[in-house]
Amino acid sequence: MYNRFAKRLVELMEEKDISQVRLSELIGTTNVTISRYINGSRKPRIEIVEKMAEVLEVSVDYLLGISNVKSLPTSKVKDDYTILYHKLDDISKIISKKHFSKEQILIIEKLLETNRNFISELEYDIKENDK
Repeated sequence: MYNRFAKRLVELMEEKDISQVRLSELIGTTNVTISRYINGSRKPRIEIVEKMAEVLEVSVDYLLGISNVKSLPTSKVKDDYTILYHKLDDISKIISKKHFSKEQILIIEKLLETNRNFISELEYDIKENDK
């Protein structure tokens, strides 16, 4: 079955004039594996999809057919902010297990919330720029 991922992969390889052999060298796999991704007999791990997207200079979402926006920089920034946002949540969980004064906890929570708001605003700006 010719899925969206395979279709996008073939289109991008043609657009960038990259052969299956060359793509396999660039991402650290074999040309047989690339062929299997294209014919749908094998699904790539997310790490491989990320490498492909980087080599083909598109976002992972575009390569997977989730988005029609090719731009890598904006998507990469968005992904970085999403990771940062989740790390802030992890920090919140760690703080709750440590021994801080109420005042220290309030200050830390305020800083975390400010960062979350800042990240949300940046993600909104990124979405608006992608349109």
